[in-house]
Amino acid sequence: MDEGKIILQTICPWDANQPADFTRHRLFVQQCQSLLQVARWLYEQRISVDGHRVMIQNACYDSQEFSPALDYLEAVQYSHPYSVFKNDTT
Repeated sequence: MDEGKIILQTICPWDANQPADFTRHRLFVQQCQSLLQVARWLYEQRISVDGHRVMIQNACYDSQEFSPALDYLEAVQYSHPYSVFKNDTT
């Protein structure tokens, strides 16, 4: 269970017209993007902790989906084909 301090948060809009698998896939992609980004911030030693507060050096907060915003190009561009998660036989 994750009991650490919050480094990055995401929001995933839910659309009742979309299949549940689509939303699960979107969350999976966000988790992958978040992992890539946080690993990069750790590698670049941009994360610091002061008590209960986590700070990312030179972070931007201009994203509606990620807070703080992704700034690692590989994380921003990460995608995984939705078709892999569908239960179809085509």
